Amino acid sequence: GWVPTVPGLFLTRQVLTASSGNVTSGTSTNQMLYQLIGPGGGGGGVTGVSISAGAAGGGGSGSYAEKLFAVAPNTAYAYVVGRGGLGGANTGGTGSTGANTTITVSATTVTANAGAGGIGMVAGTAASTSLGGAGGTISINGDINTVGQSGGFGIRFSGTAATSGIGGCGYFGGGGNARNTAGAGSAAGNYGAGGGGALSLSSTGAAIGGAGSIGLIIAWEFA
Repeated sequence: GWVPTVPGLFLTRQVLTASSGNVTSGTSTNQMLYQLIGPGGGGGGVTGVSISAGAAGGGGSGSYAEKLFAVAPNTAYAYVVGRGGLGGANTGGTGSTGANTTITVSATTVTANAGAGGIGMVAGTAASTSLGGAGGTISINGDINTVGQSGGFGIRFSGTAATSGIGGCGYFGGGGNARNTAGAGSAAGNYGAGGGGALSLSSTGAAIGGAGSIGLIIAWEFA
């Protein structure tokens, strides 16, 4: 696996997926490099009406941050791993945005922002689109700061033909797939990716969007 190039001997790695807690440096640790992933947004939901179609957008993926800190041995640092956004309701609701991922060392908080939820769609017959959720806005206080990927848009061609939007892909997770058959949006995989949009076609019922996947923190320790 990849090991960052920093001064000092590599000691260990911690992978943090619990919603919140403390990460404690080891007895010989003097530096820690943190990789943070924000969670993905949920895909949009759709209503279901006879001889109509609804195609929701996919959720955006979370942003990424990377930060090297000098730390004190045997010291606890508070973190939050953001939850993924929920899929939009089957009333044509927009998917939700999850909570941001953060780590605080001394007075500095590094933040990887969550992706936004995909836009839902009320079933109809006229050609229409529903936008994907925006990717997480640029991360804060990292040595490296990036934005997330936006979700794909859903498109309705008519009352019987449509396709939903794919979720945005993250650094450590794939977005929920688009749909061309009716059903609920696909959930995102692994970490930091957006949920897929739901799809209704003709007489099929309303459906919820796919959930975005949770964030992640990887903590590398060095002497």
